Amino acid sequence: MQKPRVLWERFALNEKGHDFAVGDIHGHFPALERLLARIGFDDARDRLFAVGDLIDRGPASARFMEFLARPWFHAVRGNHEQMMIESAFDPDMLATWEDNGGGWARRFLSPTAIDQQRAVADQLPFAIEVVTRHGLVGLVHAHLPLPTWAVFRQALQAISAAPIDPMRFPGIHRDTPYFHLDYAPWLWEVLYSRATARAVLGGGVFRAEPREVARIPDLQALVIGHTSVFGAPPPSAANIHLIDSGAGYRREGAALTLMDLATYATFSEPAEQG
Repeated sequence: MQKPRVLWERFALNEKGHDFAVGDIHGHFPALERLLARIGFDDARDRLFAVGDLIDRGPASARFMEFLARPWFHAVRGNHEQMMIESAFDPDMLATWEDNGGGWARRFLSPTAIDQQRAVADQLPFAIEVVTRHGLVGLVHAHLPLPTWAVFRQALQAISAAPIDPMRFPGIHRDTPYFHLDYAPWLWEVLYSRATARAVLGGGVFRAEPREVARIPDLQALVIGHTSVFGAPPPSAANIHLIDSGAGYRREGAALTLMDLATYATFSEPAEQG
């Protein structure tokens, strides 16, 4: 029987310092360190929440383990973490992951080390909520597939509460210790769908054309990544904020962005090549 996992996490009000969110890092941890230094991040008081895709394409992907071990750093799972996880038992996914920036792992790490990274990634939740002085902030990687945050939370809690029986899923290797999206296929949307981004961007992606969009009624703000917007301030509409500014791509305007969860002010740092 597959043991239950925590697919949702809640963080109480930070009484001591500030809370920030960071867009898709994609291995650009040196750029993140420069950003944190610029804003005067205090790791004894402040917290940083990442919207997933910590790995692949950038120069220091293996450092995601180092950052996740730090008590002030927290992250949701992104599609790149899920690709790494599923590559353990799906040869097609292994090829897809490597084609999308995952080749660093087999070039630089042993199979044992990769499995250690998979195990850490497999503990990442699909959603985080943070209590702030202005209200509740929700973070997912790509898309909120249900009409309210409360309904979404309840759905994740229901999956977490029930042990997974791999015997019900004959297409999945029964010995795998990992959480496969086939256990709850609607979670694919949380990691991959661009529907929320399209709503914010007026139907397009990879460009900033914000339009009116419905608020998430029970959140102060929803913060997501996955869909990159280059060379422009991170777009927002209603109470939805897109903070992936393209660190995972080698092109003009690619940057890593932080957002202050109290003021929604943003700070960006160019992403180094590599």
